[in-house]
Amino acid sequence: MLKKLNCKSFIDFYKIRQVPLKAIMDFKGQPMEKILKYWRLNELVPFMEKGQWARISFAELIWLRMLDSLRQLHTPIETMKVVCKYLFEESYADNLPEKNLRKSIQNLEAIKPKEISEFQKKLLSTQKDILENHKIILELLKSDVNYLTNLIHIFLNDRVDCGVAIFSDMRISEVYNGLYIPHNKSDIDQHKPHIYLSMRNYLREFIEDEDLSFELDQILNDNEVYVLNLLKNKNLNEINIEMNNGKTKISYSLHGTINKEQSKTIKSILGINNYDKITLSTRDGNSLSFKRTKMKFIDSD
Repeated sequence: MLKKLNCKSFIDFYKIRQVPLKAIMDFKGQPMEKILKYWRLNELVPFMEKGQWARISFAELIWLRMLDSLRQLHTPIETMKVVCKYLFEESYADNLPEKNLRKSIQNLEAIKPKEISEFQKKLLSTQKDILENHKIILELLKSDVNYLTNLIHIFLNDRVDCGVAIFSDMRISEVYNGLYIPHNKSDIDQHKPHIYLSMRNYLREFIEDEDLSFELDQILNDNEVYVLNLLKNKNLNEINIEMNNGKTKISYSLHGTINKEQSKTIKSILGINNYDKITLSTRDGNSLSFKRTKMKFIDSD
């Protein structure tokens, strides 16, 4: 059994190959090495070359645990291959390290000059230098950075519950605090049957329980999450959160267009009386355009 770590220690080296494979057992209590040979023959462990089986990283072990969970649920090998492609092959094709870096730069540049810290300024300068002058670093990172490590990173650093959803039609999606947002922008209906593999579930094997006991802020209720999923999240224009005298004021605006079939559902979900302001209009009778602004006050601890 592996010794559990605190969250900070785990973040520092979860990508380093230091976990002895011989110490790992599968869900049947058998050495993991036995089933690994079968998975390798079916191209389910792309990070392992032939002969390199002595040690693996925690991130790689989480993937093996996910495969083991799917095996326990009698998931077809073809479905496992689709999940593997989604998390690993697509990250390589998307040049994920550069994609992550560009997003980080964009977020830092969006901070107002009066609010950005010295650390953030130095980080922005360093990231721009890597992007402009040291792309070889990003190329080397392509084998270590993938959509699975992204999920692990988000869970540990942003304290957001997340995981992978696998649907019966073999569509895959990342899930962030209840929001289904696939990186390949495929059309996902979250209400269809699916398997959910939670990062919290796999990380609790390696991290002390108290470090995983954070409470998630449920800003959005079920109806709001459903609306955001219908809109694919891209129509969310603005969110404002203000602290004043022990209270938190949350406001956000959405702009978008929905089709005729969704109109009745959206009207029911929004509930006119539950919002400060809502404007609904139709262009041609077949679609519904709307602009909604909601404000909500909640007590802060």
